[in-house]
Amino acid sequence: MISRLKIFKTLFFFLGLVALYGQEPKPDPLGLMKQGNLNIEGFSYPLFFSNEEHASFLINYDLSEELDVLLEGFHDTYVISNRFRAALLGRYYLTEKLYLLSGLELEREAKKDGREPLSPRIGVISGAGYEVQENFFLEARANIQFNDSKMGSFGEPVIPTPALYSLGGKFKF
Repeated sequence: MISRLKIFKTLFFFLGLVALYGQEPKPDPLGLMKQGNLNIEGFSYPLFFSNEEHASFLINYDLSEELDVLLEGFHDTYVISNRFRAALLGRYYLTEKLYLLSGLELEREAKKDGREPLSPRIGVISGAGYEVQENFFLEARANIQFNDSKMGSFGEPVIPTPALYSLGGKFKF
């Protein structure tokens, strides 16, 4: 009889292969994702057990060696609502790896249960980041809401969030 541990190890190995294959970068034979000063990237997580899905995109345009303009978009589906967040940011490099960023963000929701959606959340973003390596960066951000929306951040429908401070990063592979 096969032990449960052996079954678990085998299942874990095959699920790991599926996850690794799902993270494989898509080839860009026509060079559409990077043309001159313009860079476009996107990412989407698979559907979770509750049919939640999370996707994002980033459009980056280099105005000069020190200054970039970014358009970020995030689409999140939750059990009771869908959210879309878009931010228009300026990023200024102080050194080759250290940068400051600032801009505006708008977040809207669409309710799935027929209720009226909350008014959009509008905020000002400011922060700093550091590119540790070409494929890894760390970032600290402050998002201060300046309108009177009762919408919370990151899909939170109950607790209003007038200010959000976050520390994050991205590892590309």
